[in-house]
Amino acid sequence: MICDRTYRYVVAILGVMKSGAGYIPVDIRYPSQRQRRILTQSGAPFALAACSVHPVDAPFPVHAIDDMPDRDDRPHSLPSSQDLAYVIFTSGTTGNPKGVMVEHHAFERVVACHNDNLEVTSESRSTLMAGTGFDVAQLEIASMLMAGGSLVLPDEETRLDPDQLLAFFARQRLSHAFVPTALVPAITARSQPSELTLTHLFTAGEKLLPPATGHLPYQLVDCYGPAEATIFATCHRVPGSETDDRPSIGHPMAGSDIYLLDESLAPVPDGEAGEIFIGGDNLARDIYTTSL
Repeated sequence: MICDRTYRYVVAILGVMKSGAGYIPVDIRYPSQRQRRILTQSGAPFALAACSVHPVDAPFPVHAIDDMPDRDDRPHSLPSSQDLAYVIFTSGTTGNPKGVMVEHHAFERVVACHNDNLEVTSESRSTLMAGTGFDVAQLEIASMLMAGGSLVLPDEETRLDPDQLLAFFARQRLSHAFVPTALVPAITARSQPSELTLTHLFTAGEKLLPPATGHLPYQLVDCYGPAEATIFATCHRVPGSETDDRPSIGHPMAGSDIYLLDESLAPVPDGEAGEIFIGGDNLARDIYTTSL
């Protein structure tokens, strides 16, 4: 699915899931070479163009969703819990894209846990901030669809400017929002609009150094996890730099198990440093190859 951050992407995801298929998001903003590499690796018979600009040349037919006729008689085939929901291509340790295969049961569990942790309801209004090729974007969309809430899309200029973003949150009466870790210091350091209705701001992507949060009218939530653990493996309600609490990645999401192990893969004693190992039902199925 060649896509950008517009309503077309949400429409395309719903269409694919209703057909019982899975999808591979390819952000139209990726460099052309990366787009072609992912498309070639996908082994897909065709691509959906869920974007407002013409995509790169693909090694198979590309069908624009805007050109598809409206029909009410298309067959629906609901996926099973073990079926593939999506494949996210990450850069990997070599720098070459690798596809992480996520099944519906893991995706649904993580989204449900996220909605429970952040008190998402049918009255919630949240963002689509993350780039479409990132797994967080899949969660932003599914969170609102699952709860029956509203998804609001900031434009590119607003998305990158902390002042405009805070004004956007207030103007759109958002209850929830995502920002990448790099934006958290700038967002939280600014004067918060008096009309802000935000209750939860969640973040992910890098290590978060806790900012001052005592003045914030909303809860800052830090999420952690590699794509192989289905978006987030842990979440943490950030207490802020005013406390003596050490930086933390918080507690495991439902379906994720966290282990701190030493070099011999034995659990480390309390207070000792170790390497994080993640297990549980939320682990991705596999790394994608055309033979799977």
